[in-house]
Amino acid sequence: MSRMTLGALLLLAAFPILMAPATDPTPDRMSQPGTTAHGREIYSTAGCADCHAATLAQEAKEDRIRSGHPLEGAAYRGTWWNGRIATDAGEASDFCLKTFIDPNNEGFTAVERKALVLFMQDLGSERGVSPLALLRRDAGDVDLGAGDAARGRELYRRACVSCHAAGTERDLIKELSPAQIADLIRKGSGRMPFFQVDRLTAPQVADLAVYLESLRKAR
Repeated sequence: MSRMTLGALLLLAAFPILMAPATDPTPDRMSQPGTTAHGREIYSTAGCADCHAATLAQEAKEDRIRSGHPLEGAAYRGTWWNGRIATDAGEASDFCLKTFIDPNNEGFTAVERKALVLFMQDLGSERGVSPLALLRRDAGDVDLGAGDAARGRELYRRACVSCHAAGTERDLIKELSPAQIADLIRKGSGRMPFFQVDRLTAPQVADLAVYLESLRKAR
């Protein structure tokens, strides 16, 4: 075989390699905007996961109590925040973003809202509970006399640490009485969301209030 023929064959063999696109060094780059995958990324990075598990199965596996319900079925619930009717789950997402995550945020863009709605729809509706009316209520049903500080400490780890890091409990109590702490848990305040009765029961709220009160007494 001539030297020229050999050179031509080697060039032809290398041609596909030379023309192949360079390997993407960032395989975890942002998904196409406005897609279900994009919505999943927003859920994971925008703070949504701090209050909401994605699915009922995920929540069941976790040793954690979130203030919000799982997003599975959320796109089909129809009501949110004191029984208000939402035009779509994107409206509720906007409310959460501007109320609990970043009050200075102008809200999700139209593309981001679309992506979040698609993500929530993709989670399914067949196991979604009946329409929820998320109602604030006072803590009048909470029997503080039955609260247990040891149980409250464990509940604090499961329900509160995601937003209030361990070791900062003393900064939360200030001058609040146990009754005021219980009311705060049930009603929320500012960026703190509320835990309604199916997220924390009355005995659990009592345990948390008594635990925080025990820290103030120790101080």
